[in-house]
Amino acid sequence: MKIEKYILISLLFLALVNFLVFSFDILFYRFDIDFSEGFMFVALKNLDNRLPVYQNPNEYFFNIIKYPPLFFLISFPFYKLFGLSLLSLRIVSATFFLLTVIILFKFLICIKRDFISSTIFILFPIASTVVFWQTFQARPELVALFFSVLSIFLSYIYNLKKDEKIFFLALIFANFAFLTKQTFLAPILAIIIFYRRKFLQVVKFESIIIVGLIVLNIITDGNFFLQLTKFSLGLFLYRADMMNLIYIQYGLLFLFSLITIFLLKDKKYDLIKITFLISLILNFILLIRDGSWIYYLLEPIFYSSILLYIFFVKGKNPLVRYVLIVLFISILIWNVFDKKPLTYLFNRDSYPPNVNYQADLKIKNYIDKNNGNCYTENPSHLFMYDRIVPESWLLIELFRNNIVDEDDFNFINNYSCLIFYSRVFLFPNFNEVISTYELKERIVWTDINSNKLDVLVYER
Repeated sequence: MKIEKYILISLLFLALVNFLVFSFDILFYRFDIDFSEGFMFVALKNLDNRLPVYQNPNEYFFNIIKYPPLFFLISFPFYKLFGLSLLSLRIVSATFFLLTVIILFKFLICIKRDFISSTIFILFPIASTVVFWQTFQARPELVALFFSVLSIFLSYIYNLKKDEKIFFLALIFANFAFLTKQTFLAPILAIIIFYRRKFLQVVKFESIIIVGLIVLNIITDGNFFLQLTKFSLGLFLYRADMMNLIYIQYGLLFLFSLITIFLLKDKKYDLIKITFLISLILNFILLIRDGSWIYYLLEPIFYSSILLYIFFVKGKNPLVRYVLIVLFISILIWNVFDKKPLTYLFNRDSYPPNVNYQADLKIKNYIDKNNGNCYTENPSHLFMYDRIVPESWLLIELFRNNIVDEDDFNFINNYSCLIFYSRVFLFPNFNEVISTYELKERIVWTDINSNKLDVLVYER
């Protein structure tokens, strides 16, 4: 088994090098990597201008925040320090991901002091397709993931030491995870289920959080709950493609983790098993509902790694270790033919962000030519003009959900330049909207999943 172990470690370090190169490329890239990144600046702009963060979506339909406030509060100092740039939010993601890796390492070492094995089970999530492509985007998932892993780590420590202060901290961080992104409910539910004897204590604490959220909802005239429920959960319903290679390979990983749950008999690991199960079920439902948004797999992948590490270092049957190593090697090699976490270093110019640099410069030139008076789905190009506009894909989904009507699209006529992705043809009155514009250029742009899109540039 030594040969297989060395092969695995070599592949993991190769993946780590690719990961670091890709992460730095993303971190300092001045334009969007994916559509959703510019979304986050709406809340920060509102905070900076002392405007309500959660506004009425029926009146300000491009001001849909969709997330609880903690991510924006954490990001605001970085925003003030680095200005209106994607770097300010990507640094937040990078920082919290590094902290997550540190906590995960301490977690694994606490379970059993095995530096080589713990290194393998830390590098594997980093080498996974999901983490590789999502890590340094300007999104709240990695901040929520940090609070999630930290809360379960502290809960595990409490189970060993019975220090009430540690339990209280675990509960706080579990709620921080939820207050960063509402889909990170697993730590709270796992703590409630595992520590059933402390149910009343947990309920008292959670009642304070609930009261705080109710107060926030009252202050925002009901728009807080409206945005985080109806207008967040009501969009993008059930459009999954579950035969994607990514889902198949991680389906095998999660299947092995589920088998591990039944084979691990030691009750002190029940908290980790419960957390994994809850996170897997919740995120699987969301994944089916939203389709291609693979960042839902982030949380279950990390808890799967912890579970498999326990099985790896505690299992007495050497066949278990062999099967796990072969499984890891197979997934890593599989990734070579999928999203290429092992080959990015050798194809940097073929993948985002580098492949889009010339396209983004062309788009920027059109915006500069029109002095920023442009409607564009790629909002990072408007940062220098201190402007954010509603994104066309969001408008389309709002229209499908009867939140806006055709007349709401007429605001586009206020712009001298329109820069749309090809899917904008789903607009209800697109031909009428662009009747006074002329198509100037089609620019090929590649998204984070390496899908090529036509960017259509119109001018009056």
